[in-house]
Amino acid sequence: MEKLVQMALRPVPQVCQKTILVVDDDRWVLRFMSRVLTQNHYTILSAASGEEAIELSKAYAGQIHLIVSEFQMAEMNGVDLAWEIAFQRPNIEIVLTAGCAGGLFVLDQGWHFLKKPFVASQLRDLVAALLSQTNSKQLATCQSRR
Repeated sequence: MEKLVQMALRPVPQVCQKTILVVDDDRWVLRFMSRVLTQNHYTILSAASGEEAIELSKAYAGQIHLIVSEFQMAEMNGVDLAWEIAFQRPNIEIVLTAGCAGGLFVLDQGWHFLKKPFVASQLRDLVAALLSQTNSKQLATCQSRR
């Protein structure tokens, strides 16, 4: 199993470094998503609750390009978290994950939905697709920093 996971963790080329806020109250899922995305050269901010994610977002001075959050968490659900983060950071892309229904509501908000269980390649490919949409806009900025 570990070998299959490692094979799915191949790097995705990036135009410049992207930061992703990963939120899940299941520590195993949080570690899994963080590991997949870290191995694909993203900067990861990880939080085990919605409240922790909000504090991280407030404290982080850089741009957060994407949030990947569990839809149903114990203290604050992913929808409320997404609204709060989107208020703080209006240009952020939002992906909510869940093992149950909820995808239609998420899609109605213009957000993205990833149904659990998912494998590393599904997470990696969705994130790469979403962030590649902004790469052409940021290419000039990234190249001017070099």
